[in-house]
Amino acid sequence: PAAQGSGAPAPYSAYRGLRKLLGDGLMRGQLPGRPNTPGIMRAGGEGWKEAPLMKLIDRYESKAHGGYSAVNSGGSAGGTVPHGSRSDPSIQRKSIRELINDPKYHAMGRYQFIGSTLQDIFTRLAPKLPRGLTLDSKFTPQVQDQLFLTYLQDTGFNPSRLAGRWIGLGKVNPAELQAAAQDFQRRFAR
Repeated sequence: PAAQGSGAPAPYSAYRGLRKLLGDGLMRGQLPGRPNTPGIMRAGGEGWKEAPLMKLIDRYESKAHGGYSAVNSGGSAGGTVPHGSRSDPSIQRKSIRELINDPKYHAMGRYQFIGSTLQDIFTRLAPKLPRGLTLDSKFTPQVQDQLFLTYLQDTGFNPSRLAGRWIGLGKVNPAELQAAAQDFQRRFAR
């Protein structure tokens, strides 16, 4: 589809709602420190990271274990009790493909992605990912944010789908989770 009035294709038309969140439209840029990386999206502002939904995800997923460097080696009780939780900054220097194939990692990063989730993102949601983001991309904070935003948008901000994707959110009062999801969608996903 064409962008209204410009005659140019609308980038990531299925995810136009993230434009407000990502700053000045869906910006194409380069990964810091990798000047030849073609066209990966950059978040234009960081205000979204302070939204109530993000605070809940931080509290129940990774904040106590290193945020973007958090890892665990598995869990029990349906994933609600993690095992081997720790900070491992080396994950930010590894490719997504390496992490998926490394058996010592189960859930990884700020958003505690597991290998099957990352594979789902790169198969089912591949057309919605920023150009240049591949399984060979390093698992940097910027890449983790982009994967998260794509996966979050795919939930439709539905509280039960959010809790199904981020197990820690199942511990949150449903009314609080719904209010946080609605707030995030209203403020950042238009």
